[in-house]
Amino acid sequence: MSETGARDVLPPLSFDLAKEAMAIHLQSPVFSERENAGTTMGSLDELTAINRNGFITTNSQEGVISQGFNEETKRYWKIKERGYLMGFMRLSRGGKFINWINSNTDKIAFLTAIVNDEDFEAAFTRRSAYKGSAPLESFFPSIAVTLQGSSETSFEDIVNLFSFSHLPLITTQSSLDSEKAEARLKKEEEVILVTLIDPIYGRLCKSPEGLYADVMKGLAAVSDDVSSGAKKGGTRRKSRPLNKLPAINENSEYNHGYNNITNAFIKKFNKAPPVNPFATVNRFAKALKEEDVRTLITTLEDPTVKRLMEASPRIRNKVQNLIIREALPKPLTVKMRKTRKARRRR
Repeated sequence: MSETGARDVLPPLSFDLAKEAMAIHLQSPVFSERENAGTTMGSLDELTAINRNGFITTNSQEGVISQGFNEETKRYWKIKERGYLMGFMRLSRGGKFINWINSNTDKIAFLTAIVNDEDFEAAFTRRSAYKGSAPLESFFPSIAVTLQGSSETSFEDIVNLFSFSHLPLITTQSSLDSEKAEARLKKEEEVILVTLIDPIYGRLCKSPEGLYADVMKGLAAVSDDVSSGAKKGGTRRKSRPLNKLPAINENSEYNHGYNNITNAFIKKFNKAPPVNPFATVNRFAKALKEEDVRTLITTLEDPTVKRLMEASPRIRNKVQNLIIREALPKPLTVKMRKTRKARRRR
């Protein structure tokens, strides 16, 4: 099921704004009314948390098991899914996240490779060199299988089992750009497309041992928080309050995120001036009063702002309504207002 598409009227956003926009979109009526929302509706809280922790989801499958009866064959059937999740991560965290998942869980994570259009097309049409009758697509991970029983009442004797859906390990540059556009990401944002699969058929993503729990653990393990970094000499640094953390320049100081924090960043960290802990809250209050949605979104990750919204449903609802209103097509809204005025004149 695709999670993007309902915020198409928004301009391209930075990564932080795009992940917040997706989180709010998942909790909005716009998403719940989509035909393909399906079984995802039971996992919206988990997906929202995953987005807000730095993984912008673009596609997912819950790992459900469904069954029924085929009137034509007079046999019962069952479909078992593997849970999977696709989305964008910052280049500075994506590599470490993939490595953590593959090293610490029974889930599978990989970077979706970019190939040219010809090679991509060949993967779905060309025959494998050593499996003359099978297209290369059949060697991609299967994400759904169908089981057909030999009797009319049970699956005790399976007579037919086949996979009918596969997850490609590759994509094209044009498809990647299209995915970024649907996620409302600026084209210049340095991100990678990450895919995760649960190898066990029928294990729900939101179960305690499911995919979403491990994704959250992995995101926490590779957090950009400086307290998880290494000090010169290999020892860990004690954590400091959030209001003492400096701004992070990912491109120049993170070595693209595949290594620990560099010595240059540690020096910057040690010299960082104190930050007013209420500055973000003040910006939030001002933006809410002036209905400045762009500024409002930039403050929603602040811990104090989060606690404020959790404690006040009225404030939380106002924030969500403002962002949803911002996402509505402006020409349509203006036209509707003009129509109402015209009716009043009559």
